[in-house]
Amino acid sequence: MARHRGPAALSVDLVPVRVSDLRLPQSYADPPALDLFRLDEQHAAAALLRALRP
Repeated sequence: MARHRGPAALSVDLVPVRVSDLRLPQSYADPPALDLFRLDEQHAAAALLRALRP
């Protein structure tokens, strides 16, 4: 997960997520996107929850 320091010095974790069949530009390649494309709702939700765990 990428760390972003937002307004008022709040720290926010960003998780890039791929939900469509497209090729991401190199500028979005780090960190790698969580690939949810072609997953059903249940599997996509589980994968997202795993990615958000500390």
